[in-house]
Amino acid sequence: MHQDEVFLSHFIKKLYDDALNKFINSPGIHIAFSYYLFKVMNNIHASLLELNIAQKKKPSLQQQFTIFRYKNIIEDFIVQDHLDHKEVYP
Repeated sequence: MHQDEVFLSHFIKKLYDDALNKFINSPGIHIAFSYYLFKVMNNIHASLLELNIAQKKKPSLQQQFTIFRYKNIIEDFIVQDHLDHKEVYP
C-alpha cells in the first residue's frame, strides 16, 4: 500500500472513531464502519463486532435487515475462503 493510502485508511478510521464517540447510540454509523472494516480493511472480526454493537442500539427495521444481510455476506465469505484454502488448512 502506498503511504498516502495508509494515511487515508488511518484518517478514515479516525473519522469513524470520532463519529462513534459523538453519536454513541447510532446504529447507522456502526453499520457503515462495519462495512468499511470488512471491504476496505479486510478485518472480519472487527466488522462482525461492529454489527453486533449496532444490533444492540435499537436499529430501525431497514437497519436490522442491513445488519442481517451483512452478517450473511460475511458468513458466505468465510465459508468460501475456507473452501478455497481447504488444502492449506484442513
